[in-house]
Amino acid sequence: MSEKRDAMRETIKAADDIRRRVVLVPEWGNTEVEVRGLTTYQRSDLTEKSRLGDENVDTRIFFPSIVIMTTHVPETGEALFVAEDVDWLNGKSAAATGMIATVALEISGLSKEEVAKIKKGFDATPKKDST
Repeated sequence: MSEKRDAMRETIKAADDIRRRVVLVPEWGNTEVEVRGLTTYQRSDLTEKSRLGDENVDTRIFFPSIVIMTTHVPETGEALFVAEDVDWLNGKSAAATGMIATVALEISGLSKEEVAKIKKGFDATPKKDST
């Protein structure tokens, strides 16, 4: 490898390239949380976990998963939620989880078209049988 290439690779490897944004969540007692953009691995994992087939998204998986993956304690950087929180997060305010998901997608660099495609799936969530 050339010196230039090695230097570029090291610069990229060392870059702190995950965007962060502190968000006020009124529905959670005006709690401030730090939302971080998704890593490439997290985005792939989220896409795979929440895919319904075709281009639809299972929002019962998507919303809590993106909240779990991207929400941190602002002062410490510690992850706020763990995977086991998925069920009770589904019972929380859709406005709160939706706001966090939107910010996470935005700062993850997804194009407007990609976000629109994901949002299209929000309406395709399978409904529980009421019988």
